[in-house]
Amino acid sequence: LGTFATILLILAGLIMLIDLTEMLRRTYHKNITFVQASEMVLLKAPNLTTELINFVIVIAAFTVASTASKRNEITAWRASGVSLERIAHSCKFLSMVIGIVIVTTIDPFSTACFRKFKDLEHQFINQQTLSAAALSSGVWLKDELPDREKVDPGVLIHR
Repeated sequence: LGTFATILLILAGLIMLIDLTEMLRRTYHKNITFVQASEMVLLKAPNLTTELINFVIVIAAFTVASTASKRNEITAWRASGVSLERIAHSCKFLSMVIGIVIVTTIDPFSTACFRKFKDLEHQFINQQTLSAAALSSGVWLKDELPDREKVDPGVLIHR
């Protein structure tokens, strides 16, 4: 589990650094501070993490197997009567637990953060607000009036 966390932190940190550089490049001529660009990258981080998890699990499994092989631990396990299938079950179980945690906790959080990122991206970079949203209650179109009259903010067009 320590190998998994280390690899995840290294890869996510590296990709977030590259993403921050790209965000600063995109916002160079806009009136956006470094803190706002960093906030946008951090809002994208949970979505990035869910995409990286599969690769990290494979890399961590190879790293642990390589380390165990170098230290002759696999040979010692086999000599003591432990089958390779039993050794693989622990990796399968850990992957299943990580998958359940991702689906039940990280994905909903990731979706909310990514939606907030998209709102900020449209507001700061594209200099516009979102004109449509697809929600569970239907598709909503947002109507912007130049004189800023108080009207119903959307019209339900599909249910």
